[in-house]
Amino acid sequence: MTRGDLAGGRSAPPPRLASKVVKLGTVTALSALVVGFCVAQNRGREVVADCVDLTDMDASMRYRVVDERYCDDDDNGSHYSSSRYAYRWYYGGRRIGDRVGEGTTIRPSDATIYTRTGRTIQRGGFGGRWFGGG
Repeated sequence: MTRGDLAGGRSAPPPRLASKVVKLGTVTALSALVVGFCVAQNRGREVVADCVDLTDMDASMRYRVVDERYCDDDDNGSHYSSSRYAYRWYYGGRRIGDRVGEGTTIRPSDATIYTRTGRTIQRGGFGGRWFGGG
């Protein structure tokens, strides 16, 4: 009698693979869930930015909003003249008329930042790049 033979000349049934398939399927499904969760967490938040004149603050602590070109660094700063540092991006503020407050001049690193005209100045998440800024 050889190994795998049963009494009466019958051979043993092949080993069952069902438990291995179930385990592999479960591991695959859990892996997909973990990857999906990580991708969702990486999306980050979206923040609106306004270009403001830091020398023009009213009594309610709101800065005057100016044209975005004053905060745009694409021309190597030639348009700023002597007041280059008076204009900055103001992030996450609440805008009322031509004034914005309740935000910050500190650029959030984990967010996608848009201007009110819809231009993206920073993309958040892995491999994010910085555009513009002041």
